[in-house]
Amino acid sequence: TSVFIGQTLGPAACAGIVRSGTGTIASFDNRLDNIGDIETAGFDLNVEWGLDTRYGRFGAHWLNTYVDRFVATDSFGNRFSRAVGVEENDGAVPRLQSNLTVDWTRGDFGVGWTARYTSSLTERCSDAFDSDPNLSLTAMGLCSQPNFANPSLSRDKLGATTYHDFFATWDSAFGLAGLRLAFAIADPAVNGQRWARSARA
Repeated sequence: TSVFIGQTLGPAACAGIVRSGTGTIASFDNRLDNIGDIETAGFDLNVEWGLDTRYGRFGAHWLNTYVDRFVATDSFGNRFSRAVGVEENDGAVPRLQSNLTVDWTRGDFGVGWTARYTSSLTERCSDAFDSDPNLSLTAMGLCSQPNFANPSLSRDKLGATTYHDFFATWDSAFGLAGLRLAFAIADPAVNGQRWARSARA
């Protein structure tokens, strides 16, 4: 027999389980397993710039991370399903993340703007209605990458998103004070389908 923890792990996972004559579990001595190994490849590119003038100091900071490969396995050698560019359980490893900040300071005052970019992702596009030819997300046209033969394998694309932050600071005698305004810009053509699915739920 095998133990099931999201997938079949094989007899090694059953080593700490003792069963009674009827097959029920009598006792077990199993421990949680952490990720055994992570292999990743990519590169970072960081650029810093600053200029002092009589009008104040101008600065720019550009931080980039590109992930080409990401593979995680457990202690038994089984590969986790998480991969580059795939959203899973409200988490993801984006292909590209880029943060750009430009700022200006003069004396006790400063203002700036930050843009945080995350590249597009794909996610699972299926639910309990997959077997219903009329109510499945695929049948309702809510999956950007539908699989009509097997709706449980349909995927959906989440468009690239950029978050913008505008900020101002004042280094007063009482301490540093600041104000921040943030908003996001996403691709409505692809993210609109996700909002429609959420509305049905």
